[in-house]
Amino acid sequence: MADHVPVHVFDPAASGRPCPTTIEYGDQVGWRRAASTFGVSHRIRKNSGYYIELTMATLRQFYTDRYKHWIAEETLALVFDVPQMRAGAAYAFWFCLNPVELELPVHIVHGLLSCAKNAGFTALYLLTYQQISNVPLGVTVIYACQFLVFADFAAVRVAGKSRQKHIITWLADYVRLRACAACNAACATFIDADIVWVREFPFATI
Repeated sequence: MADHVPVHVFDPAASGRPCPTTIEYGDQVGWRRAASTFGVSHRIRKNSGYYIELTMATLRQFYTDRYKHWIAEETLALVFDVPQMRAGAAYAFWFCLNPVELELPVHIVHGLLSCAKNAGFTALYLLTYQQISNVPLGVTVIYACQFLVFADFAAVRVAGKSRQKHIITWLADYVRLRACAACNAACATFIDADIVWVREFPFATI
């Protein structure tokens, strides 16, 4: 993932949320006001109509924990300038269970075609161990053995069936993640080959 320069400086004090260390340990009003900045009231109304008052210790613990998470979220937002990022390369995986019919099913072909045409990725790769005859245009085949040798793939697939019926989906995830990690593009995403894409991948909104 490419580095991005922060576009602004985060100032926690400007938000009106006080640092927990600045609130007196026994200041119940201070902790109530602080918790309210995160939309939390010091009173909870029950169905019967009466209220439960949160203790000062509970408010203090909640606010301290939430404040730390909030600082972390804002700091990460500075490091990763998501709106400037793009979807980058995409990786799908396919393995034909029937060694006689080394072809992609129709729904997989449609999914890959729609991805290449509509998803907006800079490149689309199909990871496989086989010589598949009907890979659609716009899709580049990469042999998956460079991320997991076939002997290990086959051994885990056979051994794993007794514990996990869909072990091949776990293997597909592993291979695609390895491919994403090795990708030279600024961003990489692994996708399911059967997804039908009708518009560009909304990466900038994530």
